[in-house]
Amino acid sequence: MCSSDLPWNQVTVYHQRHVCGRCQPIFFRRVLQGTLPPVHRVYAGIWRRAGAKLIDWMILAAFQSVFQTIFYLFLAQNRPELYTAVGFIAGFIGFIANIAFNTYFIGRFAATPGKMACGLKVIMPGGGKVSYARALGRAAGEFISGAAFYIGYLVAIFDEQRRALHDFFCDTRVVQV
Repeated sequence: MCSSDLPWNQVTVYHQRHVCGRCQPIFFRRVLQGTLPPVHRVYAGIWRRAGAKLIDWMILAAFQSVFQTIFYLFLAQNRPELYTAVGFIAGFIGFIANIAFNTYFIGRFAATPGKMACGLKVIMPGGGKVSYARALGRAAGEFISGAAFYIGYLVAIFDEQRRALHDFFCDTRVVQV
């Protein structure tokens, strides 16, 4: 924060900022007030986010196809009247798995496997980690973003911080790491 030239063991690092002992009270008061100027971030573009989403879809599709195959073999084998019901149940479980997948990875690692592969991370506006509750809301919001021909994702093209509709809902940002 200040321009003191101190050795690394005499400063505190907080969200990519080095703070000396003399500046810590002022710095953390500004953090709590929310008046700290933002760290420069590179927001993820739509194509990189689309690539990450594609990787996540492939992982989830592999899981769901194995799960559905097992489901059909054990529950609906030679019983065509159960195909629709089993398909509905398997689809619902796939929906829940998608939400659980996104919630777990965003809450735990700040990125799904697709985002990790593309060098992306989901953060709060101040740079902090996303809570599990907010990650759950974001995962549910992704279904709203994709509901009408993925228009909720295309919103990111026009936003300065490249936020999709679900990022607006949950006040999150996707940045390059």
